[in-house]
Amino acid sequence: MEPYKNLLFKADYFATVPPQWLQWLRRTRNVPPTLTELANDQVRQQRMKILGQQAANKWEMEKIRLEEEQQLKLNAELDRAKQESEEYTKRTAQAAEPSTDSKDINNILHKEDPWAKADASKDLDPTQSAFIKPRNSK
Repeated sequence: MEPYKNLLFKADYFATVPPQWLQWLRRTRNVPPTLTELANDQVRQQRMKILGQQAANKWEMEKIRLEEEQQLKLNAELDRAKQESEEYTKRTAQAAEPSTDSKDINNILHKEDPWAKADASKDLDPTQSAFIKPRNSK
């Protein structure tokens, strides 16, 4: 056999019955709830839903504000880094420009290379390079 309307038999009474009535039916409450108490509870539930929605909106707006603030800070930092890199490239470009001063050109052309000097000394015998000058005896 199947019931004519399943909804009548599968209804969740505990979801539809107010908690005040359930307390009275389970004998955890001595006095049954009044209509004003039930109406006040309905108003309280509606107010809690509204306050919950307002709190959710507030936190969402705060999240958006913080993200925008972080984006502004990031953009400022990126601009500062870009300026510093441009200044650095200008300084290095100025330092790398050839100088027209003849002393600078001579210094560049006649500069000793320490690595070349070290490579040339590899062929020498270390015993020959270790020479002790004799003392002048008086």
